[in-house]
Amino acid sequence: MLAVFDRHVRHWHLVAANAVALTWFVAMTVVSRLALPDVALFRCPVGFCAGGYTREELRGTLDLIGEDGREYLRDTLLPLDLALPALLLVALVISYVWFSRPGEPGTVALSAGARYGLLAVPVLYAIADYGENWAVARLLDAYPAIDDALAGRASFLTACKSQLVALSIGIAGALAVVGWGSAHGYRRNGDHPPSGRR
Repeated sequence: MLAVFDRHVRHWHLVAANAVALTWFVAMTVVSRLALPDVALFRCPVGFCAGGYTREELRGTLDLIGEDGREYLRDTLLPLDLALPALLLVALVISYVWFSRPGEPGTVALSAGARYGLLAVPVLYAIADYGENWAVARLLDAYPAIDDALAGRASFLTACKSQLVALSIGIAGALAVVGWGSAHGYRRNGDHPPSGRR
């Protein structure tokens, strides 16, 4: 599979995939800010929350946003968020592949096993994010009768998603920085890197 990606991934795929994922996230943020200006939906407990949250914190947020806010979460934000994990997964996979292509300038030399291991991280992130979406939908259906088991499951999935997305983006950033450094190292030393595809 990696050999297929290595042959077909181009620089414009990298730029386009990351631009689409970022644009979608920014659009979701703007729409949410306009709909619920006083609530930070992309922070704990419903958004990025690496440490999870308690049932009381969750109930407090759902109480705070009121019926209109809960309806917005269920009918607008959750459907929009069905696309984000997939878009981000595609962007991360392309980034990992692009910056670890064997024998290309501006890349990080990794074994096939290491590359597959790294690719597993964004896949696990996407699974956790979709699991969190399912759990939040269940929470909204159960509100106000949210039991400890349901809240605990949602908290666990949110924590997993948050940690895995941070790790995934960190890996992509590290590959890009090291690849950039290696490309500039070639130039500084006067070497001629192998010709890369654009």
